[in-house]
Amino acid sequence: MEEGFTNFLLDKENDFILYKKDEDGNYYLRKENIGEDDRFQLIYYKSLDKKRLEVEYSVAGIYDTKETTIYNLCYPFMNIIPANSKIHSADFGTVEYEMMQKLNKNLNQYLIEHKDSIKKYGLNGYKELQNYQIQSLKRETEKVFITNSNPKIEYNFDVTTYTLYETLNSERSFEILKYLREPEQYVNNLVGKIVEKKKEEYGLYILKNNDKEKYLIELSKNKSGKYNDIYLNKTIYDSIKYTYARTLNITIEYGGKELSFNFDYEKFINALGRNERGVSDYRNNYSAISNFIRENTHSDKYNKYNNDFEFDHIKSISYGRKELYNSNDFKLNEKVKNNDREER
Repeated sequence: MEEGFTNFLLDKENDFILYKKDEDGNYYLRKENIGEDDRFQLIYYKSLDKKRLEVEYSVAGIYDTKETTIYNLCYPFMNIIPANSKIHSADFGTVEYEMMQKLNKNLNQYLIEHKDSIKKYGLNGYKELQNYQIQSLKRETEKVFITNSNPKIEYNFDVTTYTLYETLNSERSFEILKYLREPEQYVNNLVGKIVEKKKEEYGLYILKNNDKEKYLIELSKNKSGKYNDIYLNKTIYDSIKYTYARTLNITIEYGGKELSFNFDYEKFINALGRNERGVSDYRNNYSAISNFIRENTHSDKYNKYNNDFEFDHIKSISYGRKELYNSNDFKLNEKVKNNDREER
């Protein structure tokens, strides 16, 4: 059965056959070239099943005569090509993945190498940034600083398949066939087209990242202890980030009194990474912690229904019998940093 299907594909002179697949499956098969050459062919089929009346042909797959590969075989031909056949069966999904990998690699390489010339196209958009957008850039940078051992602002210009086809105003199959014809040339040409159409967007992205890089340097220097609160979050984050627990035991101090309690690990570490000043919970057992904070302070800000416990009020953090963090650790670290600055 497979031989008849394979022979039909391999025979360039034959563009129409009556194909007998099995006792119940007889089909008309025909070919139609895609484009001006005969590299790719649409393979059509129409069933001769007497129980069904089929007037029009349906697409069975797309055949590459150069690579002897048929793509996207549909039912009822899906499993007709055996592993040892002269014809290979493949799917556009695999080709598309390869294409997008190469495209994004080349696109990122080009834009990173040409950052200085591309960023000028984003100046108009950059001038229109609102204060909340600028603050958002700072918060994103603070998260990078807190959560990474070697913080760095990454550049990622990857495009998705949806963005690609929308940008080109083209269809998936059409672009994949163009890629299969000349992969390297196609990708290189595509990089130029995407950059041209999205240069304002990329320019603005580069300018935003430039601001992030400047702010990251400022955080790292921490002149006059301006960002000690961020360093506190980073110190605590680093002390617990390799702990795999559902809850941590946290001891806080307010008004000279201490309270220990268990708190959700994910909620706690996420708040640290977002550079929050404190965190709370809405579970019933948290009310005792909120009341403790309110009763041992003399500030109206703690008269809320649900008071955060603040990170600068944490005395220690432990998991089981192991102490992960002690407030004295942060003070010692700050002393060392201050001494280092003085020596310079």
